[in-house]
Amino acid sequence: NATNITSTGAITTGGEDARGIYVYTQGGEIDVTASGRIRTTGADNADGIELRSFGTGPVNLTFDGVLETQAQSSEGINIYALDAPVSVNLSGRISTAGATSEAVRIVALDDDVSIASDADITTDNTFSDTFDVRSTDGDITVRSSGDLVLKGPQSRGIFAESASGSISFSTSGAITTEGVAGAGSGAYTGNDGHVTID
Repeated sequence: NATNITSTGAITTGGEDARGIYVYTQGGEIDVTASGRIRTTGADNADGIELRSFGTGPVNLTFDGVLETQAQSSEGINIYALDAPVSVNLSGRISTAGATSEAVRIVALDDDVSIASDADITTDNTFSDTFDVRSTDGDITVRSSGDLVLKGPQSRGIFAESASGSISFSTSGAITTEGVAGAGSGAYTGNDGHVTID
């Protein structure tokens, strides 16, 4: 069965592991559309939006609003798909303040990932990429036209990795790195995959 969620109001959470929106499925499609403001202020692992799929149904997310997380290990958007394609469309503003808190983290083990974003994204702390996208066998496509600001050390603007798929990403907005050993972008693919950067 499909899981369909539409959220247009403000969401605020204040506890550990307290996500703004959380969806878990073992088989069906996930389709989430969210706008308004999502803010998590509690302790660790308080993602703004977390979607987890252990089936083959596609995972689709559309977000247009303001998303903010404050704590350590609290991603803005965190998606895990075992055997399903992931499609993400982002607008508005996304920010994370804690260490190891990527703004957008997606892991799709055996399928493709497609991201289209014109959101302005800021991460404030250590090891906090604006985009961290990984796949084992799928292709990865990232199109970002918003501004990306990385204030903490060891943080990357766009990082993509696929063991055997191809990677393509383009950015037309500004990427600003302020921390030590920060990087604008990076990509890795093994076997027969190839990397295209615009």
